[in-house]
Amino acid sequence: MEPSQLQVVRNYQNAARSAGGQVLYDSPEATTFRVTKSGNEAWFSISVGNQPSGVPIMMVVIEKEGMKQDVTLDAKALATTSARLAGLLFTVSSSTPVSPNSSPSPLQR
Repeated sequence: MEPSQLQVVRNYQNAARSAGGQVLYDSPEATTFRVTKSGNEAWFSISVGNQPSGVPIMMVVIEKEGMKQDVTLDAKALATTSARLAGLLFTVSSSTPVSPNSSPSPLQR
């Protein structure tokens, strides 16, 4: 005889609690719990189906960790940077946003 959906859900909840986890959502067919160990945090979502061929279990695991910073900016380099767009020069380091060296805009031609 196959275990019931509720039995499978309760088994996962009991295992989570015995590992120091906290059940966050509970229904007869699904559960969500969080387990934190040694500074690592993982979230589990368990959904249990009911089919004549057995009891399918879908598990989603999300492990929480700090974000790695991959992008850096040099503030000094940014302060002296300019960009040219369609004949217009925009200067970041100037109090005048559009450089006098710009080409006339298409509307001024």
